[in-house]
Amino acid sequence: MGEFDLIARYFTRPTKRALLGVGDDCALLQPAEGMQLAVSSDMLVEG
Repeated sequence: MGEFDLIARYFTRPTKRALLGVGDDCALLQPAEGMQLAVSSDMLVEG
């Protein structure tokens, strides 16, 4: 199973508040009407 298959299987659960679900490194949420919150996570590993 590849990275994107794993993401699709375990993390793709659309809700009204998730405008763009977990994908590569970012999710777009709607915490309140008229607001959007971009949440990003990335890791830099040396070696």
